[in-house]
Amino acid sequence: MTNMKIQISDKNIGENKADLELVFVIAKDLKHKWIEDGELLGKMNFKGKSGEQVLLIEKSRLYIGVESMTHADIRIASAEAMRVLNDKKIKSLKLGVYSGDSLYSGIKAMTEGFILGAYK
Repeated sequence: MTNMKIQISDKNIGENKADLELVFVIAKDLKHKWIEDGELLGKMNFKGKSGEQVLLIEKSRLYIGVESMTHADIRIASAEAMRVLNDKKIKSLKLGVYSGDSLYSGIKAMTEGFILGAYK
């Protein structure tokens, strides 16, 4: 992912098309409704710890563990996601909005993280 265009949509995540879906696992909660591969993640010994990551290319999903939904933690996780994807042939990414403190703060944290993580 070298060129980045950030687009915000009010559609349900399932209605958006993208090469890959990014899912943050907040506070090790593998039972959250956005986590569709809980059983497979368990088999892979993925716990959702902060900084832990699993790319399920066959499922078109990247899971990143995040400590909490604070601005700082979401920014760090977003940067980590970009670092994972920098050398992949992924042209588009979709994710739900993680809005701990506020919707604006969540979107700002993700955008900042994506920009920081894209630096090589």
